[in-house]
Amino acid sequence: MRTGLVGLVVAAALVAAPAAVAQAPAGDSITGTGTTGNFFGQFDIDVRSGPAGQNPTGQASFQSVIGQIAGPATCLAVNGNVGVVNLLTPQYGIVTFQITDNAGTGGPDTIQGYATGQNEGRLPADCSPPPAVAITEAVVAGDVTVVDAKPVPTTTDQCKKGGWQSYGVFKNQGDCVSYVATKGKNPPAGQ
Repeated sequence: MRTGLVGLVVAAALVAAPAAVAQAPAGDSITGTGTTGNFFGQFDIDVRSGPAGQNPTGQASFQSVIGQIAGPATCLAVNGNVGVVNLLTPQYGIVTFQITDNAGTGGPDTIQGYATGQNEGRLPADCSPPPAVAITEAVVAGDVTVVDAKPVPTTTDQCKKGGWQSYGVFKNQGDCVSYVATKGKNPPAGQ
């Protein structure tokens, strides 16, 4: 009887214990709230995409001296600690912001904005840095976080010949191939 009871308790514990599930690699993002020195004023940013900028989502808003500049993201490109995002605004059309996360450098985060005239003809999906800076301001209160996620493999060939190791999330080549074959539904086991 006692052996059966111990076995039942162990079995119940195994059923009740949640399985550790590895997460798929996160995407790129720019998030933050705060205030800049003058022109952009209060801001709220929550923009995300896949690790290569695919499927941008989210919004950003700035309570600037010229009124609210706000809208959904139409593109996001992140390189290291610098992110470029286009917003589709009702008043100004496409407005581009370049945001720098200077965490750990001792300097303030910065937000650069590009006026509509400088963006004339800019496509919503063009997240290349604009050639000229219109306004640069430091974040004086709050914080901005820019995340540059590593891209994930899109073909099984990228997993072969040790390629799986470069992503830092797979336990072996088979794990990487499985991730690609299931289009990410089978998350990496090596995280």
